[in-house]
Amino acid sequence: RIGGGLALDGTNDLGAIADSPSLAFSDELTVAGWVRRSSAPAGWHQLGSRHHTTANADQLFLGFQGATPYYGVRTPSGTTKAGSGSVPLGQWVHLAGTYDGNRVILYVNGVERARVAKTGALVASSRPVLLGANANGPDPLAGSEFLAGGLDEVRLFSRALGPSEVAALANPPAPPAVEIETPADEAEFQVGSEVTFTGH
Repeated sequence: RIGGGLALDGTNDLGAIADSPSLAFSDELTVAGWVRRSSAPAGWHQLGSRHHTTANADQLFLGFQGATPYYGVRTPSGTTKAGSGSVPLGQWVHLAGTYDGNRVILYVNGVERARVAKTGALVASSRPVLLGANANGPDPLAGSEFLAGGLDEVRLFSRALGPSEVAALANPPAPPAVEIETPADEAEFQVGSEVTFTGH
């Protein structure tokens, strides 16, 4: 999106974040990232996900079923997901999901889209977090539910971000404009010449 990202073909591309102590989520969790989809298959396709066992059970996921965005987490009582509406294809959209031990909330472009009541600690997992896919079997890198398009600035937090924090992720400050004052546009200058830049 800005300065690069992850391009995905929707067939077999994925990224993986290896398990580490920083990914030992317990009572709270936030997953967020920018996504631009080039297609919307009818089934599931994931921005990010993580299974907690080799069976078909996620610890967390943030993605789409058809055109509808969803965020879901699993506790010992089962999986709960929040989702609603749709998002456009071919445009960068910011998705975020939070879980604070009492509710699952989905945000789209920094605005709350859906919430569902949920309690309990997250189930544990030592599997990698996958980007752009899911893994529904024993091999933690054997992907499925592939997303076609692009991802950028995917972030995971071991706490539930508040609404203003999610909004800040979705609406970062614009980079400062840079205006070249000396030399003038298209002027020629020798290597080693002093050039002054003024930012606004």
